[in-house]
Amino acid sequence: MTAILTPALDRVEERLPIVPRQIFRLNRALAGRAFDLVEYVSKNTRNSFCAVADRGRVGIATVRGQADEARETTTESIRSTANVARTKARQVTGQATAQAKATTDLAADEAASILDDVVNQVEGGPTGSYSTWTKAELYERAQQLDIDGRSSMSKTQLISALRSA
Repeated sequence: MTAILTPALDRVEERLPIVPRQIFRLNRALAGRAFDLVEYVSKNTRNSFCAVADRGRVGIATVRGQADEARETTTESIRSTANVARTKARQVTGQATAQAKATTDLAADEAASILDDVVNQVEGGPTGSYSTWTKAELYERAQQLDIDGRSSMSKTQLISALRSA
């Protein structure tokens, strides 16, 4: 579609007096940048969603496999002792909880990374999520935002403080 619109917009731009032409060119550049940012965010959101979905599928498969194993073991264990069955059930529950937490943590990290990158793109800072920044870059950003206690913070603490700001 831009291949069709660009020549038409070029012709309109050529016919404008100098000041409106500059304003027109500026608006085209801003629209192009906005489109690029929307495309970038959309692509990263899709990739993050896919990563979270894949992680969820792995978690479900793991829990399903463990549940199947627990069912078989439980059937045998009921014949011998109820304690073995309770132990396996606890293991499956713990594993399901761990898998759910891992998936939730990944989703939160991916969302935070996307938001970090978008905010930094809009504000003209370094691109990429905070986790890819150096400690010096994080500290400089913390100074800009006047975050208290930044001089004694570790890289992880700086990232957390910047995301909370």
